[in-house]
Amino acid sequence: MTPTSTPASPAFTLTVKELGDLIEQKVREALAVHAATETMTRTQVAKMLGLHPKSVSRLVARRELPAKRIGRTWRFEATKVKEWMGRGANAR
Repeated sequence: MTPTSTPASPAFTLTVKELGDLIEQKVREALAVHAATETMTRTQVAKMLGLHPKSVSRLVARRELPAKRIGRTWRFEATKVKEWMGRGANAR
């Protein structure tokens, strides 16, 4: 005697069109999040701030300028750099 099993019934079902629409919606949401978090390189931030790239590295090393390390390079979120600029020199 071999045990028999029945396939588990799904909690809900989607048509192919509904699944396609759901995937399209999720991709659009992901792209919107990505677009909202524009990243910049050290050189781009230096140009934006009117500084030498080494000065930007010094600010990062002193933890004065928010940045994230990705591999061997630093990346900066444009919104956070703009917020940092808006705080002014005294608040740093």
